[in-house]
Amino acid sequence: NFGIIYGISAFGLAERMGVDRREAKELIDEYFRTYPHVKAYMEHSIEEARQRGYVETISKRKRYLPDILSHNSVVRGYAERNA
Repeated sequence: NFGIIYGISAFGLAERMGVDRREAKELIDEYFRTYPHVKAYMEHSIEEARQRGYVETISKRKRYLPDILSHNSVVRGYAERNA
């Protein structure tokens, strides 16, 4: 499910798949156990965005994320998912 790499929550995945949250969380956890480099890449991208205020796309375009350090967790979470 592409939602996992875009930061979907267990709640969101459960809603979309028609399963309970526990099962959705297990699916997310299993995905990252199976593909640990994906999780590491995501964490690295977020940390890079926090340090620089932007991330670079594969084509070297800078994507600025001004809300990456927001004190508002909803706003910051959106920026992190875009990192």
